[in-house]
Amino acid sequence: MRWLLICLILLPTTPLLTGCSARGPIKEQELLPFHVAVLPVETRSSSSLADSSFSLVIENELISQSLCEELQDKSFQRASLLDYPPDSDPETFARKGQAEKNRWWIQQASAIKADVVLVPRLTYQEGIQGESEPWYIVLPSFLFLGPFQVFVKDRVYKGSATLEAQVHDLNPIASSQASLLNQRARVVSTESKFEETKLTFLDRDEGVLSFVPMLVCPTGWLSKNTEAARKSLKQTIVSDLARNLATRISASDRTAILQARESANHYILPESVKVVRKSDSSIDFTGRVLLNPVRGVDRLRDYSIEIGRERYPFRFTAPDIGEGEDPSQALFYYQMEATIPAVEDGELLSTIRVIIREGGAPPRSRSYTFPIALEDEAR
Repeated sequence: MRWLLICLILLPTTPLLTGCSARGPIKEQELLPFHVAVLPVETRSSSSLADSSFSLVIENELISQSLCEELQDKSFQRASLLDYPPDSDPETFARKGQAEKNRWWIQQASAIKADVVLVPRLTYQEGIQGESEPWYIVLPSFLFLGPFQVFVKDRVYKGSATLEAQVHDLNPIASSQASLLNQRARVVSTESKFEETKLTFLDRDEGVLSFVPMLVCPTGWLSKNTEAARKSLKQTIVSDLARNLATRISASDRTAILQARESANHYILPESVKVVRKSDSSIDFTGRVLLNPVRGVDRLRDYSIEIGRERYPFRFTAPDIGEGEDPSQALFYYQMEATIPAVEDGELLSTIRVIIREGGAPPRSRSYTFPIALEDEAR
């Protein structure tokens, strides 16, 4: 009924829309070659201010799910949201010691074969202040746009929220060489902030009757702090915080998370990796790894490709060392190659996991997750 009324109001002016055009697709940053285990977001809120328009409570489950979806879409090859112990709710789990909680998360992350762990925290103020756009914006919208003013973002909502995240390499933590507490395996630390946003009349209206006053009054002065506005605002804040954080991880901190110098002396160049499933269901894998500094392939204790519960070795081809070059100081790229026989493992065939372990004391390792392309798509 609400949309029928909107159509009836806008019908006489639909020719005005013929000049509009859609924005083209935006090219996304290449996804990081890791499977990230996402801890549920730890939320901390402060009370509303006396002059707040209304209070807003952001549920842990809502922000956690939104963040995981954005990380999967914009940052990592795979993102999995970890869950609390079956015999413990979030409130009970929060009262446990930090070391005990961290042990649970690392066990769960290792069980799903993640490569990195993301620890998020949200701090926000429950009070939201809402106000109309200035009269010199609202009145012209009413006079010149008429019914189209319902699409104008004419009310401003201000608040304070910060979503922080730390990304840790799981391998040194799982092997007890580091922990979430001492943060020696941390590769990225970033945050996303919310300060204000704007809502349209359609975001705030609560039914057909709320459209009647807009015929004689600017929409910026109507449906100010409704329950519909509260719900729209919450979803907007959560989506913006999660999307901005995922984008910052993918773009700003890409080099740090790829190299992770404290975790290993090598790293794979993701742009060099090609994983193709051929028509006979076998998989071809090629790529390059940089040893930093070169210690020789013989110093790598173990290297394999993992699909489900199976592991397959791959071949290293050493680079040519020029005359007069010191192999203990220079940086060289080793070629990786493997052909994996046909494996029928359902959805697991959408990605492979590459694991490289170094020798020495203490032993170091890194793991990566790469997507599998079909032969036709790779051409």
